Amino acid sequence: MQAAVRARYDGACTAPAYPNRRRAAIGPGRSLSAAGRDRHDGPEVARHPRSKGRRLWDLASLTAKVATRNAVTKVATLFADEEAARKRIAEGQAAAGRAMAETLGRLKGAAMKVGQMASTAMDFLPGPVTEALATLQRGAPPLAWDEMRPWLESQLGVPIAETFASIEEAPFAAASIGQVHRARLADGRAVVLKIQYPGMDESMESDLAMLRISLRAGGFVRIDPADLDRVFEEIRDRLLEEMDYLREAENLATFRTFHAGDPEVVVPEPIRELCRRRVLVMSDEPAMPLKDFADADPPPELRDRVGTTLARVLGDQLFRLQRIQTDPNPANYGVRDDGRVVLYDFGSVKEIPDDFLSAYRDAIAAGLRRDFEALEQALVALGARRTDRPAPRPDLYPTWTDILAEPFESQGPYDFGATRLHERVAAELPRFLSEDVGAFRPPPDLVFVDRAVVGLFANLRMLRAKVDVGALLRERLGRAVPTPGGRDDPAAP
Repeated sequence: MQAAVRARYDGACTAPAYPNRRRAAIGPGRSLSAAGRDRHDGPEVARHPRSKGRRLWDLASLTAKVATRNAVTKVATLFADEEAARKRIAEGQAAAGRAMAETLGRLKGAAMKVGQMASTAMDFLPGPVTEALATLQRGAPPLAWDEMRPWLESQLGVPIAETFASIEEAPFAAASIGQVHRARLADGRAVVLKIQYPGMDESMESDLAMLRISLRAGGFVRIDPADLDRVFEEIRDRLLEEMDYLREAENLATFRTFHAGDPEVVVPEPIRELCRRRVLVMSDEPAMPLKDFADADPPPELRDRVGTTLARVLGDQLFRLQRIQTDPNPANYGVRDDGRVVLYDFGSVKEIPDDFLSAYRDAIAAGLRRDFEALEQALVALGARRTDRPAPRPDLYPTWTDILAEPFESQGPYDFGATRLHERVAAELPRFLSEDVGAFRPPPDLVFVDRAVVGLFANLRMLRAKVDVGALLRERLGRAVPTPGGRDDPAAP
């Protein structure tokens, strides 16, 4: 049995994501142009809707769809009893979410990226909407090589044959703003080539503006327009950074240096002389995708080791480096057969300001102590608690603290495979959205930190890992906090 698991695991570590992909040889008598004309045997491919007018039309059509469905649902609920009205509202929200997921996934770029982020915004979007948008986390069909090839040539600005010995035509990964190909340099080094889709920067502003309208038209955004605008400004800033691959090369170097002394972590090396604003070249660090690793049913101790590494990495980046990877998609992590974790994709990196981190630490420590007055003050300092609105109901903080603190108050490792924490959140969320959401706002800095934390929880659940996240957190908070069962610790601030 163990041998069978190991064979499945080892095979997945080396198997290509797209088994029929072709390698375009580049050299005498074999140009990249000729290779690009060969039949494409890779995964399903797509054509990129680059026209700004076409993208605006698609997003405007989406806005009309969700607005019409919202109006129809409102009319239908006027003549239904309470239970039937709730059912119609949930059905309408799910249908609107599916329409958004289909359109945003096809458009890629800023549109798809916002959809991915919205899929984790459980505090401010209804469950049926976030569930539908979660499909965007699974990636997207790549663009055809014959469309990407001339774009790559124009961005490199040097003859490809002088730099690359070969490039695999079919990407092994495709995401919202780019796709990734394996290649070999002329000097023999194995590298990964990340190519941004054409026209992403040109369409970003219009995509974001139309998406703001779409979300409001759907009638299911539970925050003030001004707060939504601030969130979109933060998203815009992060997207501008993510589209600059020279910046990502710098991020790679920074995180590679930070994790250099960690024997459990691998970060690719940027090949700086070949990087461009729309092209990133880095060392090939092959590993088994995190989801494939989880599906291969590895031994429990290996699952726990990988889960602990993921939790430790986020804690170290947040509390020590004060920079975090903000895209926790499982595709951005790999596991080697020796248990080491490879970190991919440093395009979306959030720098954590000192004042934010101090208030964030205060909020966590206050919650673990059940000091709700201090928790309120910390949330005000974070910008999450609106002081111009009435105080939330008295049992809000105790209820949500008991839920969210559960993993950190476990006696020893917390079993993420058996957790029902997400069900407790789902059960309590409707009351929060109906009674309390107006007392809070999503601070832009917190949006990306929450995305990373929620993504970590999802990845640990997927791994079914047992991780002592309480011990990891207490070590990184840098202050006295209660140990499990010790909420009245007099040393706590």
